[in-house]
Amino acid sequence: MSLPRSRAAGESELDAAATPAKIGQLVSLGVDDGDEVCRFYAEGAYSPGEDEGRFFDPYLLELGPCYGIRAHQELVRVGGVHVNSMRYGVAAIGNVATGPQHRGHGHATRVAAAIVRDLSVAGIELIGLNVQADNVAAVRCYERLGFRSVCRYLEGRFSRKSLA
Repeated sequence: MSLPRSRAAGESELDAAATPAKIGQLVSLGVDDGDEVCRFYAEGAYSPGEDEGRFFDPYLLELGPCYGIRAHQELVRVGGVHVNSMRYGVAAIGNVATGPQHRGHGHATRVAAAIVRDLSVAGIELIGLNVQADNVAAVRCYERLGFRSVCRYLEGRFSRKSLA
């Protein structure tokens, strides 16, 4: 999915999406939060089976905006970027996850809106992301923020076979 270049920072959908939800505080995350973010991805981000193929490394916190939602002093939602190039004016949102017991409260929209706003203010003109087509809640979240489907991609795992 991609956010059209015509979208400007501070548009009403982004502002409305970043307003407080029923529970949870929107917090900016950085390098100093690396251990906590790693714990979130390892222990609380996914239901069984959802984490296959997921990747997070703390250096990603250096690339650009990363936000989380804290509820009762615990991270329940995190999102950031995989790619952020000021030189080329492009970024890719990534590492987006909400703990299973905290879904349905608007956390994803609040975090994604904050990331988009920060990237737009910084001059990033093209913002993209990958989302599983069958993840209807995530697709709707991104569409509310102005993202549109650009193409479909297939993701798979390969293993090298021995030629011997």
